Amino acid sequence: MVTHDWKAILGNAANAAVIVASLAVVAAVVVDLHGTRRVAPDPEVRLSSLRNGVKVPRIAGVDYAGSERTLLLFLSVHCQYCQQSVPFYRELVAAAAGAPGKAPTRRVLAVFSESAADVGEFEDRENFNVEAVSGFRFQDFAVSGTPTAVLLSREGRVLQVWRGAPSKEMQDAMRAALLSI
Repeated sequence: MVTHDWKAILGNAANAAVIVASLAVVAAVVVDLHGTRRVAPDPEVRLSSLRNGVKVPRIAGVDYAGSERTLLLFLSVHCQYCQQSVPFYRELVAAAAGAPGKAPTRRVLAVFSESAADVGEFEDRENFNVEAVSGFRFQDFAVSGTPTAVLLSREGRVLQVWRGAPSKEMQDAMRAALLSI
């Protein structure tokens, strides 16, 4: 009789372990599918320096050819200069959207290294409604600090790079470069 009880106990423990492991897998899948998309550049391409004329790696799910100009904003949810610059970035997002009913020819994309959940909290807190990617390795783009803004051509070539919190002059230059053509 004692042997029979041990078999039942071991069987129940094995069933419980299978259930716990299954729940962990389901939870991981739900967390990964929820929130901002996580992307990475093509694995074979990594920049050694970010300068005008360089063709940048393609970001999975982002088509540079879809717009005349794409402005990548490399931001961090913990960066005070990024937070201070959000009102200007909001203005750029609105200007890039163009006229209602007309397809936009400019695109602004915020790129974060942090998790989708952290990015979502940042966007809510800062009232920053922007297309964003999370979990991005900045070093793949040779970006070493935030905020960094990179203006790209339709072909994915760097047209201009701005580093640091945008001064008034930098804001004017970014606005003109993004919206001209």
